[in-house]
Amino acid sequence: MSREKPWIEDKMTCFLSKINLTTASIHLIAVMRLKIFVVFVTFHIFWAHEIHAQGVNEETGTDKPASYELEAVTVTSQKREEILQDVSGSITSFSQIELEDAGIDSILDLSRLVPGLEFDDFRHGAMFLRGIKSMPSSEPGTGFYVDGVNYSKSFMFGFPLFDVERVEVLKGPQGTLYGRNTIGGVINVHTVEPTNQAMCRLGGTLGDYGKKEFQGSVSFPLIQNRLFMRIAGAASEQDGYSENDVSPESHDNKDGHHLDGKAGRVKFRFLPTEKWDIALNIDGQWHDDGAFPTSRTERNPQVKTGLVPADAPYHYSNDYDGWQERTFWGAALNTKYDLKNVQLTSITSYRDYDRNEGIDTDFSALDLKRRKYRTREKDFSQEFRIVSDIDSALFKWQAGVNYFHLDTENTNANIFRPGMALSPSNPLNGTGTRAFFTDNVNAGGAVFGEVTYTLWHRLDLTGGLRYEYERAETDSAMRDMPDGAAAIERGRISSENSFSTLLPKVTAGWHFTDAHMAYTTFSEAHRSGGFNGFSAPQGDESFDEESSRVYELGTKSTFIDNRLMVNLALFYIKIQNEQLNLFNAKSMQPYIANAGSSHRKGLEVETKYIVLPGLELSGTFSYVDARFDNYKDPVTDMDYAGNRVFSVPKYTYSLSAQYRYPMGKRLTLFSRADLSGAGDRYFDDANTVRSPSYEVVNLKVGLESNKLDCYIWAQNVFDEEYRTYENTSIGITEYGMPRTIGVTASYRF
Repeated sequence: MSREKPWIEDKMTCFLSKINLTTASIHLIAVMRLKIFVVFVTFHIFWAHEIHAQGVNEETGTDKPASYELEAVTVTSQKREEILQDVSGSITSFSQIELEDAGIDSILDLSRLVPGLEFDDFRHGAMFLRGIKSMPSSEPGTGFYVDGVNYSKSFMFGFPLFDVERVEVLKGPQGTLYGRNTIGGVINVHTVEPTNQAMCRLGGTLGDYGKKEFQGSVSFPLIQNRLFMRIAGAASEQDGYSENDVSPESHDNKDGHHLDGKAGRVKFRFLPTEKWDIALNIDGQWHDDGAFPTSRTERNPQVKTGLVPADAPYHYSNDYDGWQERTFWGAALNTKYDLKNVQLTSITSYRDYDRNEGIDTDFSALDLKRRKYRTREKDFSQEFRIVSDIDSALFKWQAGVNYFHLDTENTNANIFRPGMALSPSNPLNGTGTRAFFTDNVNAGGAVFGEVTYTLWHRLDLTGGLRYEYERAETDSAMRDMPDGAAAIERGRISSENSFSTLLPKVTAGWHFTDAHMAYTTFSEAHRSGGFNGFSAPQGDESFDEESSRVYELGTKSTFIDNRLMVNLALFYIKIQNEQLNLFNAKSMQPYIANAGSSHRKGLEVETKYIVLPGLELSGTFSYVDARFDNYKDPVTDMDYAGNRVFSVPKYTYSLSAQYRYPMGKRLTLFSRADLSGAGDRYFDDANTVRSPSYEVVNLKVGLESNKLDCYIWAQNVFDEEYRTYENTSIGITEYGMPRTIGVTASYRF
């Protein structure tokens, strides 16, 4: 199913149909979108005010308004339970209800409403948090944890957010409590725990491009007050919105950006005594996210020579469609034991991950070159923590140790097809495969601690320190496998390296009143080093760790009888020994080198306002100035100092309006509008390829009851066309999701 004929749009004729825009009218439409959003919000406020002023409140039985205020949010981002507004740090948290209301079921959806978070699902997860990148081919810059278990690479971040109780996003380096690969921050996902309450929930979605999605969960006690079980699952299927213009050798006969996946989770919880809480989680999933449907731009070498034309938006022309498949499973044992004044915690986990991909690397209808990737990761980790009594008013502390062992096998096979049989860039001088086989072993440990002392019941002083050690080994072989001939080993590289670091944290938080506080913090984190193997020039076979430090000043306040929340954060992040992606012309492969340094300085704003019972307004804003301080490309000899960092927008923002109107005692009318946008960005280090700003509007309306909820929704209502990524060196780009319309229903019993 192609983008031109989505499932629902064929059956609906409305003002949302495509129109031809001149350059001048593009700005006009953007202004109109904002005006429509403002009118929508104003209507909500006026409508709610009239109902509130004239109607009889069913909760009180009078015409007086019921009490309404922002609920206190409990988070565990600092590895202890705390009230969000009391934590001296920048954290965005979403409850299960907030996730469902906003239609958030992926990290991509989450990025719309978290200031400073950008996520593009190009090759399973290009993420930026406060302008710090996490790319699929390297160590991540942002930690991703599910029920306390770390996911080691950013291509694992496509984890579907089903049956989730809470998501917390910590911004800024988090090295003291979390360790390696948290220079940008941490995303914590907490899934729903089983309890004594027996329940079952089923839900489904139908939408454009053949979208079909089903989710379900069931929870019940096996032994009352002692043993509980919860089972949750999800399945998704959707055709793509990017169309291949040639007749390809297709892997599955679907358009680009399609989705086909299944996931499941089983949780057991055992309470042998009042002091013990033991949980066993087993989960797994399989996803096929389709080919790499990248469109050729005018910067593509084949386009420059006139061999092939540039592709139209949402179109590509590959003779080989390829595939992207992920299969993984894991198990975790989480144990908590309460002593008189402390709590002991143990988290033991094992994860097994398999990524299998095939790509048309000439990105054309010509049968030139293909590439196949295979990654297999086995990750074991163990953490022990001891945390002081959470009720202690003056002195709090925690300490812990951590160990991990990560075993990774990679296969990177470059397949030279008939069109390149006689090419001078073909090392085989014929058809066949040049493959790289790499085995990496990373193992390390850490010891950490943190202390908070409160003076005058107002000033919280926190100090923390983590010592971390990691040892890495690699063994890589290059083999040529010409068609019809025996394989030949062309070389082998074996190497080892070790990294150690001290990661401090110092924070001061002053609580002026129960409703207003200010804080300042300094902390450090690092990104692990690694190996390039045969892809890098001689001497760059390995690279060292990257370090970051943040200086942050923030305020957290509530006003108007706890109905209005306003949180502000100013930050400056310095990155040293930065790991940058370079290109080796000899091997025709990218590689990583510690080639520069950079900084990020910015402002974040989060606000939420309960205008009237049921009516909530919220907004976020992030400004990030990310620039290189030192970076000279060794290949081109160009100096990029002072340039903006690749793919970091100058600003992002979101505005949301949501209203629940009771229609009697059993039915509620729900409506929500979201406007999100991003400023311009550059897709190259030289700052010559600029992507303009864009904004997206989402709408949702439905009816809710005690057991059944039904909604109609539309995402990217105005069908905004925008690019999420471009590799300027080979001239390929991807576009964001076009307008989609659908219906969702869920039933509880």
